[in-house]
Amino acid sequence: MSQGEAAKQPQGANQAGQPAPPPPAEEPSTGISRARFSDPQEVAVQEYRAVSGLAVSGLLLGLLSVTALFTRLLWIVPAAGIAVSAVALRRIAEEAPALIGRKAALVGLILSVGFAVAAPTDWVVHRWLLRREARQFAMFWFDVLRQGAPHKAHQLTLHPGSRQPLEGKLWDHYTNDWRNYREIRGYVGGPLIRTLLALNGKAEVRYYDTERQWEGDDGDALRQVYAVTFEENGKKKTFFVGMTLERIPLRKSGRSDWRVTNADGGIKPADRTAVATVH
Repeated sequence: MSQGEAAKQPQGANQAGQPAPPPPAEEPSTGISRARFSDPQEVAVQEYRAVSGLAVSGLLLGLLSVTALFTRLLWIVPAAGIAVSAVALRRIAEEAPALIGRKAALVGLILSVGFAVAAPTDWVVHRWLLRREARQFAMFWFDVLRQGAPHKAHQLTLHPGSRQPLEGKLWDHYTNDWRNYREIRGYVGGPLIRTLLALNGKAEVRYYDTERQWEGDDGDALRQVYAVTFEENGKKKTFFVGMTLERIPLRKSGRSDWRVTNADGGIKPADRTAVATVH
C-alpha cells in the first residue's frame, strides 16, 4: 500500500483494512468495588488504650491537697499525691503506649508538690506572725503598767468582747460599781502588778523567749517570757515574767484580738540557764 493510500485509510482501521476493535469499556465506579473492608471491632481493639487509674487518683489527690492549708492533720494528702503520681508516671512510661494518663499524673504531681511546700510554709509564717502580735500586745500591757494605769492593764486581761474602752473615764467603771472596784483592788494587790507599779516606769522590759505555742479552744495561745531589768543601789537586777496570751476571734467584727490570761513574776525560763533573779 502506498503512502497515499495509507493516508486515505480511515482512522481506527488496521493494515488489512479491518476496523480496529473498540477499547474495553470502563467499569462504572461505585466507590465500594475496590474498597478494603475492615472489622470495626478489630479497629476499636487496635485504637483502645487504657487510662491509668493511678494517674486519675494522683490528680484527685493533687486537687484535694489544698486542704493541707487548713490543718496539719491533712499534710498527708499532698504526700500521698506525690507518691501516687510518681508511681503512675513510672508505670505509664513502662507500659506506653498501651497505658495513658501522663498529663493527669503530671498535674497531680505538680499540685501535690506545690501544696506540700505551701502548707508548712504557711504554718511557719502564721506562727511567726502570731508571736510578733503577741509580743506587741504584751509590751503594750507592760507600758500601761509603767505609766501607772493598772485599770487599763486589767482590761487587757478580759475577753475582748466585754472589754471597756481604754480611753475616757475608765476609772468610773471601777469606782461606780462595788464588784468592779473589788476586782481592780485584787488585781493591783497581786505581787507582780505591785512590783511593776513600784518600779515607777524605771524598768526596762525585753522579750526573752516563746516557750510554747498551741491552738486552744477559743483560739491560738502562747506562753512567752519577758525580762524586766531595773537598777537598785547602783546595780542592775533582772527578773523574768511568764505570760500566757490568747488570740480570740470576734465573730461580730470578723477580726481577732488578744488578752493576757496569766502573768507570773520571778519565774525561771524553761530551757535556759538564766535564773529568776540576776544580780
